[in-house]
Amino acid sequence: MLGPMLASVIKMVCAHADREYCVLIIDNIENMWDCMATYQRSYFLFFLLNLLNEGKGKIMAIMPLPTGMVAYCRNYYPKLEAFVDFHQDVFSLQSREKKALSEMLISYLATSRLDETRDRYHPFTEEAVMLIFDSNQSIISGVLLDSFNIIELACRRRLQVIDEKVTREYYAHFLKSSI
Repeated sequence: MLGPMLASVIKMVCAHADREYCVLIIDNIENMWDCMATYQRSYFLFFLLNLLNEGKGKIMAIMPLPTGMVAYCRNYYPKLEAFVDFHQDVFSLQSREKKALSEMLISYLATSRLDETRDRYHPFTEEAVMLIFDSNQSIISGVLLDSFNIIELACRRRLQVIDEKVTREYYAHFLKSSI
């Protein structure tokens, strides 16, 4: 499983080798880290170290830092710290904390709003947001993807508010699941 994924990353980086910089965004490592065996963790980190080293400052990797990953890197791959800034920035959160996830979603929604509104989740109701969180087990990438898709659905329907009913319809009709 890990080998084909890393091979596709190499192909992608090689395809863009003529670019001045390459940004590599690694998502869901926080969900995989605890399931990875020691050799898989080592393989992944060895790959990352070599990729960043060979990139000679032209490649940037952005990824979440799973619990225990920094300590593992410092113990087994101390050279990686020369290439990697191990600080948690932007939103320092555990990927499944609803309070932190709410703050992030509120920030994203506020950034895209044209006017001031008193409702922090607008165009969503709070019930709709909680349903999205629960439907994704509060995993950030799923929450953001579903939020985007539900906003798109609401735009097509010319809805002003996205409530729990619209959100349930999205999951029932577009994802063929019942919540």
